[in-house]
Amino acid sequence: MAILVLGGVVPGDQGIFLDHDVLRAWVPELCRLIDMHPVGEPILQPYGSWGEGSPSIVQFLEESALLIHTYFERRYAEFVLHSCNPIPGEGPEGGPVTEAIVAQLALDVRERHYLGSFNWRELS
Repeated sequence: MAILVLGGVVPGDQGIFLDHDVLRAWVPELCRLIDMHPVGEPILQPYGSWGEGSPSIVQFLEESALLIHTYFERRYAEFVLHSCNPIPGEGPEGGPVTEAIVAQLALDVRERHYLGSFNWRELS
């Protein structure tokens, strides 16, 4: 198992925060770029006090799941990628999945955490 948490400021166009159709269409493209395989459609839930709200979205994957939280008021997005297997090429300093997310959004990374290759049974 592996977990990647990546958060940062999204400069420029805020369409990803407010246009739910844009976000729904973007998530499968992101999955393709990071070589993960969607299962079903993305599940989007708006919340917060910004009109339609800043959405969170869950995409179940053959490998596990991708969760994205958006914070319109801070122009911030947080990605949590949970994988049943190690995430290919990712390590403590970065990797291709991190690079793909950063490139797609011109993300100004403020936090990144990677926990690679662990067995959940050993954590309890």
